[in-house]
Amino acid sequence: SALVAQGKNDEAITHYRRAVELNPKDVDAYKNLGDAYIHQGRNEEAIACYRRVLQLNPDYKKVHTDLGIALVQQGQADEAIIHFRQALEQNSNDVEAHYSLAVVLVDKGQISEAVTHYRQALQIKPDHADAQNNLGIALARLGQTEEAIAHFRQTLQLNPDRADVHNNLGSALIQGGKTEEAMDH
Repeated sequence: SALVAQGKNDEAITHYRRAVELNPKDVDAYKNLGDAYIHQGRNEEAIACYRRVLQLNPDYKKVHTDLGIALVQQGQADEAIIHFRQALEQNSNDVEAHYSLAVVLVDKGQISEAVTHYRQALQIKPDHADAQNNLGIALARLGQTEEAIAHFRQTLQLNPDRADVHNNLGSALIQGGKTEEAMDH
């Protein structure tokens, strides 16, 4: 909303709360209230709002992704995975659902499936630097060093000042036996 964009989260929350008091079935107000809570780091309250949106309208777009992200921040990865998958059932082109699902899958050790979702995110949005970098990390973990190097290089083309990516590229180059080239990173 405009108020949240202006950094006036408290004021936005006051208005969204009033909106849901006046109309307890206003899914947009609940979604906006949840988003405002997220901006304040109030994940539990955001989760409650997103759950209410789904009670009122299970097909509401993007709320599964937002709920999943909030659940991950609360350490509820298994439930988050369910919501990311539901988001992708609704919209297979949801970049953030693919990306966020991949991040959680890596944390759970499901690297191959994570690679699939990173690739899907990048098919939709090739300039998603975090997806490029994380795909490189996942590929390196799978021993696919050359492809990992290529993704780190693509990330650096998008954002040349990322120290973490230079480090990742250097490590992958060493892993691939390219020690001389690694010294540049």
